[in-house]
Amino acid sequence: MAAALYTVPALASDQPPLIVQLDGPLGAQFAGYYVADYQGYYDEAEVAVTLIPGTEDVDITPAVAAGIANLVIERMPEALAAREHGADLVNIGQFFARPALEVVCRKDSGVSAPADLRGRRLGLWTDEARVAMLAWLGGQGLADGIEFVDQGHDPSLLIDRRADCISALSWDERAQLVDAGVPPEDLVVLAAADHGPAPLEDGVWIPAKLLESRHTVLSLAGFLYASRRGWSWARKNPVEAVRIVQEYDHDKTLKEKPQVRRMHEVNRLTEGTGGMLDPAAFQATVDLLLAAPGERAITRAPEHAWNHEPAEEAGLDEPE
Repeated sequence: MAAALYTVPALASDQPPLIVQLDGPLGAQFAGYYVADYQGYYDEAEVAVTLIPGTEDVDITPAVAAGIANLVIERMPEALAAREHGADLVNIGQFFARPALEVVCRKDSGVSAPADLRGRRLGLWTDEARVAMLAWLGGQGLADGIEFVDQGHDPSLLIDRRADCISALSWDERAQLVDAGVPPEDLVVLAAADHGPAPLEDGVWIPAKLLESRHTVLSLAGFLYASRRGWSWARKNPVEAVRIVQEYDHDKTLKEKPQVRRMHEVNRLTEGTGGMLDPAAFQATVDLLLAAPGERAITRAPEHAWNHEPAEEAGLDEPE
């Protein structure tokens, strides 16, 4: 058990706190980190952590460049794009080990496979998340022949029949369709990973310079170890995990039932992983992004984009 392997490091008294920028608003997709904070797992690992929720269109690069955050939770394509534009980010952990990318269509659209998307109207995100969908479509040989409709991170295009299909993350837009009362049997879900390579989701990224300090590496190990405990607890206690997230919702906007629905899906993405990045999955994501026709997240292969030292110190290379 990893818990038996990890011991609390002796940290320097002036060790700076970890300011964690999340890549979206407060919700079940970040439950593992909030559980770790609420349950005192970060305190037990002797690491000071501050979690900062983002917005739907948060850009992690300025937060890191300005020193506002020294650790970010970001999807793989966006993080690699930020690296290519000057943010010297390194992945030190990957709790979301499975892709969440989907295309969701109305059953009466006649779409039952990716090839059927030709000639259809597909909602496409207007922010940087769009490049992941474009890369996957390119990998399916669907670089053209689809009519794209601008889409936000909501399913309104499908509900209002302004598109035949929408871009989706399994825990987000598809969950919103259920929230809106659309029967699952009225939908066709094309999970990207069921049809070839699909990009990885949220990972733990830091500025490379933090790895130069042994004390900081140990602090990062403490963060990863405690976060893994948080995600493990959330998988075993999904309803209670959502209630913990709600404790941080000062505006009281999060409703329990929809968030529990998201929690179950997020737990599927984290299940069975120790939290260490799989180099093969990383390379598959890179290859997919590089091969994308037209608009790309990256144009050259990233070098030194991940480092396992903090995860190994935390015992994340051992099964739970």
